[in-house]
Amino acid sequence: MKVGMVVSHFQPEFGGHEFYLCKELARMGHEITLYTSNRSRPEYGQKKYIIASDVEGFEVKRFHAAFEVGEIPLMQGLEKALKKDDLELIHAHEFFQICSLTAWRVAAKRGIPFVLTQHGSLKGLPIRRMRWVPYAVDRETIGRFVLRKADRIIALTQAGRHSLVLGGIPREKIEHIPTGVATDLYKPSNPSILSKYGVESNEKVVLFVGRLVENKGVHILLRAFYGVQKNVDAVKLVIVGGGELENNLRSVANRLGIERKTLFLGRFPQDKMPYIYSGAYVFALPTLYSEPFGIAATEALATGIPVIASNVGGLKEIVVHGEVGYLTTPGDYKMLENYLSRLLLDGNERNRVARNARKRALDVFSWDLIGRRVTALYQKTLEARA
Repeated sequence: MKVGMVVSHFQPEFGGHEFYLCKELARMGHEITLYTSNRSRPEYGQKKYIIASDVEGFEVKRFHAAFEVGEIPLMQGLEKALKKDDLELIHAHEFFQICSLTAWRVAAKRGIPFVLTQHGSLKGLPIRRMRWVPYAVDRETIGRFVLRKADRIIALTQAGRHSLVLGGIPREKIEHIPTGVATDLYKPSNPSILSKYGVESNEKVVLFVGRLVENKGVHILLRAFYGVQKNVDAVKLVIVGGGELENNLRSVANRLGIERKTLFLGRFPQDKMPYIYSGAYVFALPTLYSEPFGIAATEALATGIPVIASNVGGLKEIVVHGEVGYLTTPGDYKMLENYLSRLLLDGNERNRVARNARKRALDVFSWDLIGRRVTALYQKTLEARA
C-alpha cells in the first residue's frame, strides 16, 4: 500500500511514534513517504533538516516552514507534493495541525481515504504555555473540522477515544491502537552503559527519562528519592533528558543534599537509550497532570524494568497496578517513596514485576502487533471507499 504520512515535526534521532510506525509499516512491505517540516521541536534544540532523505526503509520529504505559531508550522509546498505523489491513502497526526487540514483537503480532492491519529485528549492543553492560544484556536476551528471529515481516527489511549466521543465524534469511527515499543531493541539482555557516567556496579538505579519541565514532576521524584536514599544502601537516581527546569532541579538536589547520588545526564540519541534503560533497577515517571501516552514507560516495560508512574492519562492504561509496577497519586512524593523503597528492598518482588513488565510489552505494545492493526484499519478504510 502506498501511504503518505503527514506530521508537523519529525526527528528520527529521538525516535517517537511516527518514526517507529513508519519503520514497521515499511518492514511489512508498504511504500511509506513521510511529509514534514524542516524544523525541530524547541525541547530538542533548534535544528534545520535537509529537505529529503531515506530513513529506515521509508522516504522523508521535508518542507520549508517560513514560520510557525506555537509549534504549528506552515509548510510551503506540502499541498503540491501530496497532490503529485502516487498515494493510496493519507495518514496525518494531530487534529489541530495545519498540515492535517492540508492532508484532508488533498485526500478529498483525490478521492482517497484520510486517516487521522490523535495523540492526546481532545480537551487537553499543551504543556508549553506558548502553544496555548494557537492550540485552543486551532482545536475549535481547524481541529473540529478535520475530526469530522476523517474517514477513520486512531486514538492512542482509551481515554483519548472517550474524549473524542464526548466531543461529538462517532464512536464507530474511532479505533484505539496504542503506540508500540521496539521490543527487539529494548530488551533485558542489553548491556548497560551507565558505568561510563558514574554509576558503580553495586548501585541500584532509579531511572527517569523525559523532558525537564514542570508537568513531568521531577521535583516530586527528587523529594521521594531523598527519603529512599536514607533507607536504601547503594542507590542512585539517574535523570535523562533536558529542559527549562534543569538548573532549578539541580538546585533542588543540592538543597536536599542528594547531589552526589543524583546524575543529570542530559539527552541521548535514540540508539543509545536501550543501553540506558538496561542499567535501571526501577523506572519512575511522576507526571503531575497530563500524559497523552507515555512512550518512556513502554520502553522501560520492554526492558524488563518495573514502572512506578502517576495515575494519569495514558500511563494508567500502560501500567497495570501491582502487576508491572505501581500507580501513584500525582504529586504524592511519600507514596512514590514507599513504592520505590518496596522494589529496591525486596528483590523477589522486583524480579516478579520485571518479568511481568517484559511480557506485557510483548503481548500488548510490540510494533509487530501495532503494525498489523494499523494495516487492518487501512484495508477496512479502503474497502469502505470501494
